[in-house]
Amino acid sequence: MGMLAVQCCSRLLISNTQAVLESNGRINRQKAYALASTDLEKLLGIRMNEEMADLVAYDGGSAFELSSKVVAVISPERAAVDLF
Repeated sequence: MGMLAVQCCSRLLISNTQAVLESNGRINRQKAYALASTDLEKLLGIRMNEEMADLVAYDGGSAFELSSKVVAVISPERAAVDLF
């Protein structure tokens, strides 16, 4: 899901992590990913081509851990691989 600003992405991470922690086990890791991706796309009425979606690789944890770091992004739409 594209973000207009880094602050939006950080806010989504923090809000989603908070929702998982406060759910008393009702929201698992799979549902957390859906809340930040496919469920958000449906809510906003966006139709994503799954074959053109970016793949993001993390080191040190998952997308919902503040200690993790993005190390690579594979973007079929841009025909590029970015390494960090």
